Amino acid sequence: MSVMAGAPQAHAGIDLTNASPERTMPTRDTTLRVVASICASDALNHALRATASRAMRAQLGTPR
Repeated sequence: MSVMAGAPQAHAGIDLTNASPERTMPTRDTTLRVVASICASDALNHALRATASRAMRAQLGTPR
């Protein structure tokens, strides 16, 4: 999906549609929420890969 250059972007549920220039800098709280979201995403990805790996081994009958 292409995005216009300079267009405000929504990130981590923040609406920047009518943001004034002085409000576009993220606050500490926003930064922490983004970091927590990335960490949670990474943890979920790791758990899903481990589950898929176990399921594949179980189906193939190969011990770990």
